[in-house]
Amino acid sequence: MKFSMFNVWSLDDNGSLLLYNTLSGAVSVFDIRPRTILTALERKNVSLIPHKYITTMIEDGYLVEARTNELRQITESVEERKSRIDEYAISIILNLKCNFKCIYCFEHQTGKEISSPRIQSVVKLFERISKTAKKIEIDWFGGEPLLSFDSLRKLNDHFMKVAKEKGLIYFHSITTNGYLLTEDKVQYLSRTPVSSIIVTLDGTEESHDIFRPLRNGKPTHAVIVSNIMRSVDAGLRIVVRMNLTKLNKSHVIDMIQTLERLGLKNKVELSLQAVVSSEENPCEDICLKGEERVNAILDAYLYAAKNGWKSFPTTEKLRVLSLCIGEYPRRMIIGLDGSVFRCSQADKESFVGKVSPSGMVTFNAISNNSWINSDPLADEKCKRCAFLPLCMGGCRLKRMRSKDDYCLDWTWNIKKFLQLLVFNESMVVK
Repeated sequence: MKFSMFNVWSLDDNGSLLLYNTLSGAVSVFDIRPRTILTALERKNVSLIPHKYITTMIEDGYLVEARTNELRQITESVEERKSRIDEYAISIILNLKCNFKCIYCFEHQTGKEISSPRIQSVVKLFERISKTAKKIEIDWFGGEPLLSFDSLRKLNDHFMKVAKEKGLIYFHSITTNGYLLTEDKVQYLSRTPVSSIIVTLDGTEESHDIFRPLRNGKPTHAVIVSNIMRSVDAGLRIVVRMNLTKLNKSHVIDMIQTLERLGLKNKVELSLQAVVSSEENPCEDICLKGEERVNAILDAYLYAAKNGWKSFPTTEKLRVLSLCIGEYPRRMIIGLDGSVFRCSQADKESFVGKVSPSGMVTFNAISNNSWINSDPLADEKCKRCAFLPLCMGGCRLKRMRSKDDYCLDWTWNIKKFLQLLVFNESMVVK
């Protein structure tokens, strides 16, 4: 036997050993003789492990057969996922206009909407891929997609009809500022297979209205909160996202407490993301970086977990061996002019092809292959990293722009990361 190369560990504040295997998804707390197990892990000496733990540690993937090649397992799993020809995930940009004027927005707002000819080409693309697909997921994006609700509804109704005829799995999601989630839209969406609606609240009412006002400067927080309540009451899955910066990171706990007072604990999900500086709107002066960014996010998630929120992804969701969405051949973003992109935050760098009026996608072989043929195992640093199964090489865009800042955030503070997983899983080995 040998230790898995994907074990991650840390001592908790009370001296317990927190152990996590990023490949199997097992997370455990060792309260008895934690130092003995820690020494065994550090020295890679299996013989030091107390006998009573051996069977459990094998079952959980902390120990593997000496001949096991775990990197080969990852390669085979990734190849299998990339080779799936019957699952599609397509993000459709409905417009490049917005009713908000967020201070950190990276979108290039032109005021344009999806045209009738473009709607027809997207319809033909959907019909084309539905002939072989078993599952299609559509994400409506913008700009602000609900400003083009008529187009969304027209496309979605047709997609549902085709999916029913073909017997395939279809669902859709929306990334929206939430201001236009009015009663009529909520009622429509509640009758459709919508998997999630991501709505942004940037902290308290005061901080949110500074960061995310209407274009005329008027506040938006109160309307969004009312719309979230309406959507939850209608049975829709709402993910409340907060975009963190140096200016609002101190308001995260206040936002969580506000949601609690509204009775929304675990009726909505939390998603904490750091704002990234962009060419369209550089904001390096307010962006959180490195350890500061990670601690702000983990501290907020830990607070939520300690207060009964099921806010952070479970280990089952983390252990998906997922590449960046742009690295999957059948996942794409379709722009207003039919351009196909791999990343929503980098039009020029991730342009890979075009959708024709007949619904055919023609790819630029060089640019497309640079995304879908990316191999995390070609990077020696990734190859030796215990977090590899979680990030699979990290953000592809960051790799293109930087030689250093592409690693998974949680590596900055392993202890807090493991504490959070333990709160989520509540698995204690005695």
